[in-house]
Amino acid sequence: FLSDTKAVHSLRNQLRKVKFFKKSNDLYSLNQSADLKGSPLPAIQSFRELLLDDVLPWLRDLTEIPLDDTLDITCSKYEYGDVLLCHDDELERRRIAFIYYLVPEWSSEDGGTLDLFSIDDNGDPDTVVKSLVPQWNNFVFFEVNTISFHQVSEVISKSKKRLSINGWFHGPNIDRPKLHKIPIPLISETETLTSLSDWINPVYLNIETQLQIRKQFEENSEIQLIDFLLNDKFNAVCFELRNHANSAWSRIGPANKCTDISKISSLPVSARDCFDLFNSIKFYTFIATLTGLNIGGCKPLFSTETDESDSDTLQTDTSSNYSEDPDVCNIQCCCGNFRRWKHKYYTLIRDSDPEMTEFGLDTVIFFCSASWKPECGGSTAYIAKGEDDELLTIQPTDNTLSIVYRDTETIKFVKYINHRLLALNPDSKCPHFYDLAMTYYE
Repeated sequence: FLSDTKAVHSLRNQLRKVKFFKKSNDLYSLNQSADLKGSPLPAIQSFRELLLDDVLPWLRDLTEIPLDDTLDITCSKYEYGDVLLCHDDELERRRIAFIYYLVPEWSSEDGGTLDLFSIDDNGDPDTVVKSLVPQWNNFVFFEVNTISFHQVSEVISKSKKRLSINGWFHGPNIDRPKLHKIPIPLISETETLTSLSDWINPVYLNIETQLQIRKQFEENSEIQLIDFLLNDKFNAVCFELRNHANSAWSRIGPANKCTDISKISSLPVSARDCFDLFNSIKFYTFIATLTGLNIGGCKPLFSTETDESDSDTLQTDTSSNYSEDPDVCNIQCCCGNFRRWKHKYYTLIRDSDPEMTEFGLDTVIFFCSASWKPECGGSTAYIAKGEDDELLTIQPTDNTLSIVYRDTETIKFVKYINHRLLALNPDSKCPHFYDLAMTYYE
């Protein structure tokens, strides 16, 4: 791109003096500078002037897009495990995106490719149709529009740094189509002859424990219950999930929301019984009792205002108190499934997600995650809309049930599972963990 070799090296050396900030959220993990507009370093300023004085007019003529003189320009540095997930860049008059690479000798085996996606019938990203390997002194640009989905694949080289200058040329906004709204996939409750005491740790069926849980939940809107299932039941589900046929799992979501879910009808016996339990009216009432919420019309068995004299009249073990009467509860008040998580899986925050418009009570319990490490990703993060700081982070922890009440201003995502996972089980071609994630509605 630049014919002056000395100028290219000077630019790279000056960029190494720039202060970088670690950026991490649902979409990306990378190191990025502030806008380079105010940089006092001469090589950086010369490059910026080149973009405005020479490249901008050329792009204006080439694309016939009425670009103005606004230029966003920053420097990005991707290291081992860093990634920029699938997105379309369309925001606030961005019309042409550009990347100028200042990388060492690079190959596709190092990761960090710029991947371009096709779209499906709903306008969502579908499959990668082109991958560009970063090359020294190369300048790449593309138009930003409603179908310009792309990503920077995870950098898997431990020794190389993917350094680039990147940004956007601006122009008039383009019309954006209406969001493809996805309805909440509510499921009908399942009748089960299973008693809660057949599956759940008896500690959590004790009224005194339930009162303590309720008070803590009402204060914090979240709680984690360790050793939630009986050990023999938990181990049976783990065994079945590990040996569940690969064909029984289906990849869901567009390219910007990746996980596997199981076909309910194909679940092995113990896993199916576990799912049916979590999707039963008995469990709705149990969760209502722990949280104080009405789940689909199922009410708590008692109030936290119950004093000691009142509690003496209640059974210490409440497992026999949960109704299976469909007239009491809404038989479609939850959604969820078993999920399988492995390398490159994640979820992103999307404006079209139905969760964005409804209050919900999220529960998740993890299986086969004993060797999991936080640095591998896979944690569930809750944040306030428009913020990056995490309100709550839930790490995969075997046989721990997490319960979180989420309002319409709180959103969640599962962090990208990175290449470090493969080091946990080097003998396994694809190590993974599982969870049963359910959301209940009032």
